[in-house]
Amino acid sequence: MTVDGTDCRISQPWPYYQSNNRKWYSHKFHKAGVRYELGICIETGWICWYYGPIPAGTPDITIFRMKLKTLLEAWESVIGDKGYRGDEQCITYYDATTEEFEEMLGNCLARHETVNRRLKEFKCLAGRFRNDIHKHVLCFEAAVAIVQLEIENGEPPYQVKEYYDPLNLDD
Repeated sequence: MTVDGTDCRISQPWPYYQSNNRKWYSHKFHKAGVRYELGICIETGWICWYYGPIPAGTPDITIFRMKLKTLLEAWESVIGDKGYRGDEQCITYYDATTEEFEEMLGNCLARHETVNRRLKEFKCLAGRFRNDIHKHVLCFEAAVAIVQLEIENGEPPYQVKEYYDPLNLDD
């Protein structure tokens, strides 16, 4: 699967100056936010993993190590962007040994971004969330469920052509 973090804006935690405000800072918005980790199946394009909300200042690799990495077998790996560099179970552009493999990684990650975009079509995730931060996860889960139903029922993201697992020695 491909994994990537997606940020959503929130109102600044109150009192802002007394809370650890840097942990909520999203470099994408330059404002407070939360981050979710999302996993997309390479073969089907289905959403098969999400985790969060986590304060947006948390790096992607840290979120990966908090939960998803603990669920993977030692021989399993995921494809991630440069935010996942530095973990042996994450394949990134830096691990590409051929041009074809690098192109396939790019296609996988680009498709992942289209699923992230579909989630942000929901106003509760696209704009600043003004309710209690604990309610944000309910909105995110609802959006994930709706997007997954769309994918399963005729609106799949584009397929990654000629995907191959570079670590599978049987091919």
